[in-house]
Amino acid sequence: MKTAGFILFILCNMVFPPVKLTGQTPIGAWHDHYAYSHANLVIESPGKIYCITSGGFFYYDQEDNSLYPFSKIHGLSDYDISVAAWAPSEEKLVIAYKNTNIDLVGKNKITNISDILRKAIPGEKTVYDILILDSEAFLSCSFGIVVISLNKKEIKDTYIIGENGKQIRVYSLAYQPPYLYAATEEGIYRADRHAPDLVYYGAWTRIPEIPSSHKSFSKIVSFQGRLFVNRTDISYTQDTIYYQKNDRTWEVFSALPGIKNYNLRVSHDHFLIASDKLIRIFNANLQPVHIINDFGYDKPKAHDALYDDTGTLWIANAEGGLVHTTDYQNYSSAFPDGPYTNEAYYLRAWDHTLAVACGGRDPAWNATWNVAKIYLFRDNQWNNIIDYNFKDIVRILEDPLDPDVFYASAWNYGILVFKNGKLKTIYDDNNSTLQSIIPGQDYIRVGGMAFDHDHRLWVTNAVVNNPVSVRMEDGTWHALPYGKYLNNMETGDIVITDNAYKWVLLPRGHGLFVFDDNNTPENASDDRAKRMTVIDQDGASHNNLYAIAKDKNEYIWVGSDQGPLVYYSPFQVFDQPVLPAHRIKVPRNDGSNLADYLLSTELITCIAVDGADRKWFGTQKSGAFLISPDGLAQIHHFTSSNSPLPSDNIQSIAIEPSTGEVFFGTDKGVISYHGTAIEGFSDYSQVYAYPNPVRENFNGPITITGLLPESTVKITDISGNLVYETISLGGQALWYGKNMSGEKVSSGIYLAFISNKNGMQTQIIKILVIK
Repeated sequence: MKTAGFILFILCNMVFPPVKLTGQTPIGAWHDHYAYSHANLVIESPGKIYCITSGGFFYYDQEDNSLYPFSKIHGLSDYDISVAAWAPSEEKLVIAYKNTNIDLVGKNKITNISDILRKAIPGEKTVYDILILDSEAFLSCSFGIVVISLNKKEIKDTYIIGENGKQIRVYSLAYQPPYLYAATEEGIYRADRHAPDLVYYGAWTRIPEIPSSHKSFSKIVSFQGRLFVNRTDISYTQDTIYYQKNDRTWEVFSALPGIKNYNLRVSHDHFLIASDKLIRIFNANLQPVHIINDFGYDKPKAHDALYDDTGTLWIANAEGGLVHTTDYQNYSSAFPDGPYTNEAYYLRAWDHTLAVACGGRDPAWNATWNVAKIYLFRDNQWNNIIDYNFKDIVRILEDPLDPDVFYASAWNYGILVFKNGKLKTIYDDNNSTLQSIIPGQDYIRVGGMAFDHDHRLWVTNAVVNNPVSVRMEDGTWHALPYGKYLNNMETGDIVITDNAYKWVLLPRGHGLFVFDDNNTPENASDDRAKRMTVIDQDGASHNNLYAIAKDKNEYIWVGSDQGPLVYYSPFQVFDQPVLPAHRIKVPRNDGSNLADYLLSTELITCIAVDGADRKWFGTQKSGAFLISPDGLAQIHHFTSSNSPLPSDNIQSIAIEPSTGEVFFGTDKGVISYHGTAIEGFSDYSQVYAYPNPVRENFNGPITITGLLPESTVKITDISGNLVYETISLGGQALWYGKNMSGEKVSSGIYLAFISNKNGMQTQIIKILVIK
């Protein structure tokens, strides 16, 4: 049995300045939840220090000492920044993304240049570095050099500089008048910047005098009339920095065993070398001013560093975000609150809490051996739980009787139980009926968990003789001997219907498994069970399943590689030899009387049902869809092209029931959208409207909450004239302050008459509108 070793991940001895964030996200708005602690690049501009991280982008305002996250929500065109540079003459930040999209960020405008992204270029497309010269940005690319005119906001030239016009990787550029120097995978090249034929490869010549002149060089800078270049040893055990002593002589400036240099930088008459184990700062005479090999609590882990005009050192730290010091003894770290990484394999939301599981399974459902990480977002704060003793957290389930308790299934390590963010219990083959694939070893694969109405925890246990176990309310465990049906198969998520039937997803083309324990888990003799091939209404098979969910009508929805299917009569599963699933046919409404199967070209990775019984479908390549309760109407289709989604690969979706916030877990991080539906209430004792009063400068929806599902809401003026009528989306209804004609209503008191579906429960509230 593994010993408990979970820790709440905290960076010690660091000062965290305030982060400029708004309150609750308005309905229809987006909120990103990216990782900011793993910094790669730091950039200075007047009054701001920009920090590029592996998962996000933010800046530090030197005037008010606040942090400002920046993303697609704020106007950026893309996600996943590769490199950036400040252009002083144009007062613009030039951003290159990993997909080669380009943004020019000015004071009040962001200009996108997507030419490289859209251009069909053979082989790899990457931007490694940016050199700013006057009003031009020189991009070091995997195929050559691209020049952008910053004032015209367009690409000016492209230089292919390899011998005989061959494309070669250009990692970095430097300018030492009159020459441009390029550090490439095949040595150092140079050309006269003002030569008329720079687009011609013959204008570029390789410098033969430098040692290893045909080798790869990762960085080049010009400092005090000398060139400095970095070469990475082929074994990656150490880097060597050469400097140009004179026009034909190059000498070693630094070659420290075991030191990898991430960046060379010139800033304010200082030369800086950022490395994993130390930071070196040299003055104009190349005398060392500071050598930093320890922050007092950790190694520098510096991916970049710069020296500003006040003498402050700013460091892009691999784990502490943006670190700075003025006295070189005390170091402060700054980064916006967020998850530790952008991993998001599975999401679960409940009671104003989001839990992110960061494990994984490969396509064959083997472990990925990802370190156990669970990220909790509650009260607008992130707590990151990390432990190297466990691996691959794949599912999380809250305790319905105690919102402070949740269960985490580990693919190989059983079930971990947490209370208030601390590990409380570990269930494995020593203290439960869970089984290991290899007895005595850590191969206890728990694929799904669900509580029934009697607070019994049902668990699927993959590739063992007893693939289902249940923990009773009194803490005892029972194993159900269904191995004869499943033959040591992988087992996934489990869904329990109101009549206590359990539906289990069988991955890798094996369909579904359904059983009825007859409410006697300890007695298997009265059980009914069947393994099912998924057959649609036309007789076609659909066994490649990836998701399963139950909606408000007790229908069972499954996600396949040909879209979703639904079982409208799941309670009849044992009454029919073959219970057909239905593919929903959506009419084209083009006069042809033809219809198409719902999302038939999509691989459905996940399904979430909101408070209004609408279905959110996550897909592998096409983003997320919100579909009406009956599946016939598309309400939203969010992609990385038309929304702030960072990726079209949606791995998980979770909906916070009381707020309607929809969280999307993608392969590039977590982002949320404030949806319009929440879970319904059982009566009208908590009905209210907000904002109320409605001020003249408010333009959003007026929310009437605390409603029963599918309530009828009629808005009238004080004289009883009907102004607006709608049906609630789960527990709330929205009114945009307009009448039936779409005109803004005038000032006054308005009444909201509310009734449930059968009219037996009613409520009336007042709303004051001020113009």
